Amino acid sequence: MKKWLKDRLRPIKYTMLYIFAWVVSVVNYPKRHQKYCTKQTKRCSEDLGSPNYRYELLGKDTPICCATHLYMILKDVVKVLEEHQIEYFISFGTLLGAVRHGGMIPWDTDIDIVVSEEGQAKAYALLQQFYSHQYDISIDKYKGMVGDIVRINYSKVNHLHIDIFIYQQPDNHTVYLGLQETLAYDVVFPLKPITFYDLSLYAPNDSDTFLKHFFGEDYRTHAYRQWGLDKRKFKLQSFEPAPIDVKMYDS
Repeated sequence: MKKWLKDRLRPIKYTMLYIFAWVVSVVNYPKRHQKYCTKQTKRCSEDLGSPNYRYELLGKDTPICCATHLYMILKDVVKVLEEHQIEYFISFGTLLGAVRHGGMIPWDTDIDIVVSEEGQAKAYALLQQFYSHQYDISIDKYKGMVGDIVRINYSKVNHLHIDIFIYQQPDNHTVYLGLQETLAYDVVFPLKPITFYDLSLYAPNDSDTFLKHFFGEDYRTHAYRQWGLDKRKFKLQSFEPAPIDVKMYDS
């Protein structure tokens, strides 16, 4: 009975939130090109004072400030991983963005990286050493997820973040990652370089098979907005990445 009631109330709850977010967006419309999130403010989607409040729910693209901050965190994290020989690869929506857009998916809200379990422990220690003054770094647990997740928030206030997941390799033929997803070893390894804006990052060996596994056969031409109320697939008209401008914002 409880589950039945929750299932019936969920659409009503999300519809009310949609209406509330739309009203906030309209009220703040004159500020749309003036107010950007910083380390001292909440991220746009959580800030009632932002014209981009709950932008992802409304089906809008990621604001340039949020995309830029994510790019800057990524650049710092990758620098640590590469300088200390920690093998990593971008995954999930971040990999999809790199392959399909050459950068972030225009409406993506975070960055996903995968390392080994040993690599994650080393990365966490190094990030704490070099960036604890700059970012909010923690270890989180999610039900059903393979291993813990290291989360690097833009700040204690602004929760734009990168997640560092782990993979497990029980034998020479299988790799587990995400929500216990199983992939063939040669789909993931050896890793290959891929372009992400002006960065060269590492990606799975067979990104096409990897992305078809997670996003379907039509991932190159069709998309859906994971966090939006409307999750129906649509045909892409543009393949530009989320815009960033690192010159406009303090790191």
